[in-house]
Amino acid sequence: MAPLPVCGWSAPVARTDHYSAPAPITPLEWLAGALAQAGVRSVPAGAVGVDAMTSGPLYLPTWTPTEISEHDVGPVSSLVVNEGWTRWQPQYAATADPPADAVGRLESLMRADGISVGGIAPDGPAPAGAQVLASVTSAPLSAIVAYMLATSDNHIAEMLTRMVGERVSGSGTTAAGTAAVLQVAAGLGVPVDGARMVDGSGLSRQNAATCPELLGAYRLGARPEFAALRAGLPIAGETGAMENEFRGTPADGKVIAKGGWIDGVAGLVGSVGGTRGVDFAFVFNGVFDFPTSLAIDERALDALVAYSNP
Repeated sequence: MAPLPVCGWSAPVARTDHYSAPAPITPLEWLAGALAQAGVRSVPAGAVGVDAMTSGPLYLPTWTPTEISEHDVGPVSSLVVNEGWTRWQPQYAATADPPADAVGRLESLMRADGISVGGIAPDGPAPAGAQVLASVTSAPLSAIVAYMLATSDNHIAEMLTRMVGERVSGSGTTAAGTAAVLQVAAGLGVPVDGARMVDGSGLSRQNAATCPELLGAYRLGARPEFAALRAGLPIAGETGAMENEFRGTPADGKVIAKGGWIDGVAGLVGSVGGTRGVDFAFVFNGVFDFPTSLAIDERALDALVAYSNP
């Protein structure tokens, strides 16, 4: 009997950060339970992880060691549990083999459900003629996108980029995904002249985003089919990744926006409420740290709020 192939991509991990809304997770327990309900009682040949939906390195070569050491993103794989983290406390730790980690966790759950498993086989392709015995369905993509924007989840951004590549061109690589994103965005009327995209998260310093591009993408959220682009955006001083930012400033409760920061680059895109409410996008480049970035953002938002609320 061939090993039981386990395929797929996990939903976001249920994080406990102070700013995180409940994550639209897909519990691995569901898959173990579905296998038991399907009548599986024994897998003597063991289970194997099939990391085949997308392809590419676990960490992109354009990311700096700082992004990785500060745990801005875990290992990127199409078969991964908890976004590749094996623990969060007392400090983050990432798995070196996401498919094997995922299958190991599933094996434990299967045994708890009374299914005997002959062990974990090395990562590999699905055996010829493999049949689907059980599957689980994730939360709607709209909920995943909204959560990604609310919490600035880099792992989701990277995985969605690779899956866009798979859907558009049949190649689940980051390069195919970024090319497809710009292609589709241009087709939707987003100005992409001058834009350069080498990853999905924006962690690479080789990315280049223009304000017209950011604003055009943001304004897609006004269309019903792209409502998730607005639904997940943080409110300054209140929710999401901006819950503790701009609290007590003029922007508090008046700005919805998606921010981004790496060393020497800061920016925001969103809307300011008021009698002259405006949509905005700005990007600053220079030599500065995170506190300076927040100070720059605050000055810009103060001016926008003053304009919108004369």
